Amino acid sequence: MNTSLKKILFISASAALICAGAFIKIPIGVVPVSLQTMFVLAIGLLLPLSISLPSVLTYLVLGIVGLPVFTGGGGISIITGPTGGYLIGLVPAVIILYLFGRNKKIFLWIIGSLLANSAIYICGLLMLKNVLNLDFKSTLSVGLFPFIIGDIIKTAVAITVSYKLKDKINKIFKPETA
Repeated sequence: MNTSLKKILFISASAALICAGAFIKIPIGVVPVSLQTMFVLAIGLLLPLSISLPSVLTYLVLGIVGLPVFTGGGGISIITGPTGGYLIGLVPAVIILYLFGRNKKIFLWIIGSLLANSAIYICGLLMLKNVLNLDFKSTLSVGLFPFIIGDIIKTAVAITVSYKLKDKINKIFKPETA
């Protein structure tokens, strides 16, 4: 199978996983708990940036054009709404994950995952605060504190699964020899 076809298949499958993760959700308030970020973490750690970034961008474009792939549905109003910053934060997150996931040092994967989650939270909390006109304490109470334990668990699962699959994925994307 040629490299271009592999990339297209992996981008499509990765975007589909992110969509599926958004549907697996627990609505607990303004910001629901979902498995979306767990899949983004795994994709960012496992795949080359030429696949992980287009996967996240494909997911975002699908949602922006109106397909109900976000936890709150679809359309531009989701991106510009209270939870839109969390979605926007997936872009810097996947870049950070790629940078830290390029080798197999687990402590770097942990640091990268923590920084990626931080990027998602920073973007998300800023948008949440501005759109809902919340004070700092309320923003953290609504958009951060309820999610910390779940995100630690999702991060641990993403790192564990990705770590076990990394060598197999690397073989798939090795330059093909003639």
